[in-house]
Amino acid sequence: MYSNRTIYISLALSTLGILFLSIPSLAFAATSVPAGTDTWTSVITGGGSYTLAAGTHTLTSNVLLPQGVTLTADPGATVIISNVSLFIQSNSTISGIPITINGASGKIALIATSSSNAFQHDVTFQNNTITGSGGTQGFYAGQGFNSFHRNINILNNTFTGATVYVEIGNNFNISGNTFGSLSAGAVAVHLSEVGSSTISSNRIDGGINGILFLSRNDVGTVHIEPIGNIVTNNILTNITTEGISFDSNANTPAATGVREYDTIAFVRGSNKVDLSSTNWVSQTTYTGSKYHLAFVSGALAGKQYMITTENGSSTTLSIPSADYALIQPGDGITISTMAANNLIANNTVLSNQGTAIMFWGRGYDDTVSNNILQTVGPYSTHAIQFASLNGIASTTSITGLKRRMPVGFNAATNNDAIAGDVLVNYYNNYDSGGTADYTPVYTPAVNTTTSDPLLAALSLNDFHLTYLSPAIDAGVATTTRTTDYYGNPIYGAPDLGAIEYQPPYIIGTDSVSMDGNIRVYGNGKYRYMAATTTAASANFQIVPQGGWPAGSYAQYYDVKITNWQNSGTYAKSWTASSPIAGNTVFTIGNLNPNQLYQMKVDGSNYTQATANSSGIATFTYTAGWSTHSFDVNAVPATCALAIDKTSVSTGDLVVLTWTSTHGISASIDQGVGSVPLNGSVTSSLNRAGNQTYSLAVTGADGVIATCSVSLAVKSREAPQIFGLSPTAPGYQVQNSLSASATTTTVEVGETGKTAASVQSFTHTLKLGDLDQDVQQLQKFLNTHGAVVTESGGGSVGNETQFFGTLTFRALLRYQNLHADQILKPAGLTVGTGFFGAATRAYVNSVQ
Repeated sequence: MYSNRTIYISLALSTLGILFLSIPSLAFAATSVPAGTDTWTSVITGGGSYTLAAGTHTLTSNVLLPQGVTLTADPGATVIISNVSLFIQSNSTISGIPITINGASGKIALIATSSSNAFQHDVTFQNNTITGSGGTQGFYAGQGFNSFHRNINILNNTFTGATVYVEIGNNFNISGNTFGSLSAGAVAVHLSEVGSSTISSNRIDGGINGILFLSRNDVGTVHIEPIGNIVTNNILTNITTEGISFDSNANTPAATGVREYDTIAFVRGSNKVDLSSTNWVSQTTYTGSKYHLAFVSGALAGKQYMITTENGSSTTLSIPSADYALIQPGDGITISTMAANNLIANNTVLSNQGTAIMFWGRGYDDTVSNNILQTVGPYSTHAIQFASLNGIASTTSITGLKRRMPVGFNAATNNDAIAGDVLVNYYNNYDSGGTADYTPVYTPAVNTTTSDPLLAALSLNDFHLTYLSPAIDAGVATTTRTTDYYGNPIYGAPDLGAIEYQPPYIIGTDSVSMDGNIRVYGNGKYRYMAATTTAASANFQIVPQGGWPAGSYAQYYDVKITNWQNSGTYAKSWTASSPIAGNTVFTIGNLNPNQLYQMKVDGSNYTQATANSSGIATFTYTAGWSTHSFDVNAVPATCALAIDKTSVSTGDLVVLTWTSTHGISASIDQGVGSVPLNGSVTSSLNRAGNQTYSLAVTGADGVIATCSVSLAVKSREAPQIFGLSPTAPGYQVQNSLSASATTTTVEVGETGKTAASVQSFTHTLKLGDLDQDVQQLQKFLNTHGAVVTESGGGSVGNETQFFGTLTFRALLRYQNLHADQILKPAGLTVGTGFFGAATRAYVNSVQ
């Protein structure tokens, strides 16, 4: 079954030696092309899919593939082009083929062989491996019969000793290719009269030029200037002269009246170039719009030179003493002629042996942005150089340049020997290393820096930016660039150079250092903007309310942690800013569990949240964004203390009741000790006078809240017991003196009464009671490790019915001895001296 494709007439062109293939191809399955010498002509007979069989395919005669061919290769297939040409026509794809090109005339080409195929279009040449002899034109898109090529894709190929040469066309996409082992005079990507094209993510090593745009040299004809091209994400190393160049061969203005200008000029600067040994001879006189600059050997100071214009008029130029400099050869990025509306962005040019950026001629509306030009060798002379005898248009913008070489003509004014000041926009320019060859005659623009770009490993050809590189986020946005050299996304503002730094951490997954200074992007990834000094991490999260927006890589938050306490006060502080409006949720860990915390913004209370059992709290910030300071501290503790009596006698019991908030511990003085955060306790005082109980509650922030109550205490008189006299048996009075008060303690016993050996207690006993159960309690205490007294009333055999201070203290000791059984079940930590339900139950259980 044959396809309905055009059948080409077979003929031989004697001038090109081309054999046309003319038999229609099959429409469906790919046709296998056997290996051998010149086997293609009998098999590839029309449009369709063809696969090269394993083995060596040698071409010794020129071959013109039909239109609409898709050519691939089986594993093990190789192609050798021996000093001939393989011509490709429109609507074709050449993919995945290893090709060796031998001889000066060997090439793979798009070319018009007749007026019928003058315009080749929609060709894809991808994933091929091309090996040449150093400067071989591996892929050639050339002239012929006024040809003009468009929509040509040269993608992801490996060129070893081979180049790409395009003479004329629009909409070329030359991306993802690798060029290496180039001879000293080779140009990796040569583009003559090419517009609206993209040269992106190529890796070029060696050669005289990396990427060269060059207008045609057709006198008196309309020709294409390099207009509307995008050169981005390329990495160029070891270029001997110009890394990326826009240049002109035109000797006359285009038919549109465009004027071309000479590429040699004087530029003002300090006299730091020794020209005494330089033999500059008179240049050939140009015709048309070119200026002619003539000078001879020797020092220039004080000499006069003639400048001749295209119409023959002359101007005498005097070079003042110690106020000149001469443009030197060897450039990183060169723009010449009327090159217009071109974007040169995010390229990395290393080891070029001349100027970093060169403007030759009168380019206009071009943008040079976000490039890194760094020279490892000793050859570089200039960073930015303007060389026009009539001025560069003021709309030309140079932004985001980073380089590591001597400064050179980095000046925005007084750089034109004829036209005077030139207004050029400089910002984000980066100039690293070396000593200035020429002292600038102006104040450098904002963001000019002399810092090292901090590439990863130049000796290993690793040009990634390290995490502290000043090139990160230092560029300006371009409307066309969404990925870098490796196809990675652009985070925040573009980085300088071809390789975008990729933030390695994820907020909420990777812990932030306790002194971290980070930038968080729109998908939650973050990077450090400064070195950290501790390995300790903070449980810190920040996220827009509602989550991260889908597909966003924008700069979202800058956060700097300034204080992070994981114990003690648990205080936290940080600053944060965002260029994006919206509510923000902070999740803060490493807090005291179950504690209420206050978040302050710029020193003012903002909101509160309670840490969960894991010590994590969440705060939502809804105010506007600029740069704000945030603090999180525990809400201070509070307390309240009450007493049931305000006037008592020594030894009387009082009941203290208290409450507190936001505390972590509490205690009461006057011998009470540690207490729960909320509760009550019974106590007594044995000192007369005005007395005070104070409650101290410690908060999570370490601040102690205090509250107190006061009461009047008077001395207790000894009880009067009728029927007994001071000399009667069993009546004893015990007086004890202290430095602070007089305490009278009376223990009254009964003579002639014998208590039961075992008795269950049924009611409460307290200080001051006169009760027969008191005598049984004294007997119990005397025989259970809490002796009331060693002699007198209350001692063993002399127990009484009076609950005095001796009994109170003995009962207090007993309660403390059995705190686990008596006090803890009641929520107490120290004895009370009160014979209540808990003590009574335990005593009854052990009798």
